Amino acid sequence: MGTDILEHYERFQNGQWEAVDLQQRDEGPSWSHPASVDRNYNLFGILSGVRSLYTVTPIARHRGLPPDVSPTIAARWAAVAYDDCLFGLSWVGLDELLAFDWEQIMTCDDLTGYPPLTCREAAGRFYQETLPYLRTQVDDPAHLRMVFWFG
Repeated sequence: MGTDILEHYERFQNGQWEAVDLQQRDEGPSWSHPASVDRNYNLFGILSGVRSLYTVTPIARHRGLPPDVSPTIAARWAAVAYDDCLFGLSWVGLDELLAFDWEQIMTCDDLTGYPPLTCREAAGRFYQETLPYLRTQVDDPAHLRMVFWFG
């Protein structure tokens, strides 16, 4: 059994953070939408230090819920927080994702022989499709964030 990321988006509007459904679930399968994050252990390592064989300093290791989290996302987490299969609760701002050095080299710690990769290469679809899509959703990248956990 693998590990997936459960991502939720918030936009800062009207002076507060509000949950937004960027995946438009009524328009086809959510996994094909650019805001949907695939199972990518290298990306999970970049975001939060979870499951990657490669070494990189994570952007947002286990920050918990943002102190000003929207009531909707707080309720979503409260509804599943008891589940021992869920872990790694954190969040990251679009501004942080855009400021991250995606060209830094990741190396593998074990003896698998996997070649070094740039974070951009390791992130794959997230870097190629998700980040550009998220950038179109706000004028100010500091006004969009992803709250996530793994399970």
